[in-house]
Amino acid sequence: MNTLVFLPGGKGFEVAWDFMSNRPNTLDMFDTSNIMVIDDFPVRINMYDSITEEQAGKQYDIHIKSYNGIQKTLDTLRGQNGICVILTTSNMKLRTQLYNQCISYGFHILNISEEELPNLKIGDGNFIFKSTINRLATIGNNNVISTGCIINHHNEIGSHNLFGPGCLLSGTVKIGDNCLIGSGVVFEPHVVVGDSVKICSNVTIVGNIPTGFSVKSTIDMRWPEVYQGSLIRVGKH
Repeated sequence: MNTLVFLPGGKGFEVAWDFMSNRPNTLDMFDTSNIMVIDDFPVRINMYDSITEEQAGKQYDIHIKSYNGIQKTLDTLRGQNGICVILTTSNMKLRTQLYNQCISYGFHILNISEEELPNLKIGDGNFIFKSTINRLATIGNNNVISTGCIINHHNEIGSHNLFGPGCLLSGTVKIGDNCLIGSGVVFEPHVVVGDSVKICSNVTIVGNIPTGFSVKSTIDMRWPEVYQGSLIRVGKH
C-alpha cells in the first residue's frame, strides 16, 4: 500500500484532509494506519490521531501521525517506494521548494481538489479549491487555485502559480510560471502573461504582460512607454 504524506501541516493540512475524506474511495490506495503529517513545527493533529471515516459505505480506521522536521523526515523516506505527497501550503516559495525536492527524491506528488476535476490536461501537485474549470483548459504543476475561480476553454496555465479567490480567465488566456495573482482579477480573451508576474487584486487585464512585471493599479494612461496599448499600470518589480 502507498504511504500518504501531507507536507507541511497546519491549516492547509486540515483543508486537504477535508477535501480527501469527503470524496468516495480516495483512501482505497493508501495505508490508512500510517498517514504522515510533516512540519518543522509541532503539528496539532490530536483530533485526527485515531478516527473512523466512512466513504461510500466503507469503514476506514485512520491513524495520522505527526513528524517534526521536514528535511530529516524526507531524507528518511527517500528511496522508499509508494510515497505519495500532498503539498498543503499556499506559500509559493516554500511550496515550489518542497515540490522540487520531492520530485528529486522520486516521490509521487498528488493533485488535491475540493470537487471532482473534469477530464482535462493537468500536471501534478495542484491544490484546487471549489472552482469552475473547463475540460479544454490545460494546467501545469504545483498551482494553487483558490475558491470561485473560473477557468474557461483553451486556457493554458503554467506551473507554480497562485490564484486568489474569484479570478476569471476568459477564453484562450495563457499564464506563465511563478505568477502571483490577487483576488478577483479578470483576464480578457487572448491575453498572454509571462513568467514571475505579480497582479494586485480586482483589476482587469486587457493586454499582454511581459515576464517579471507587476500590475499595481487600474487605468493609468500616463505610462504608455511602460506598457503600450494597455489600460493598466505596470512596473518592474
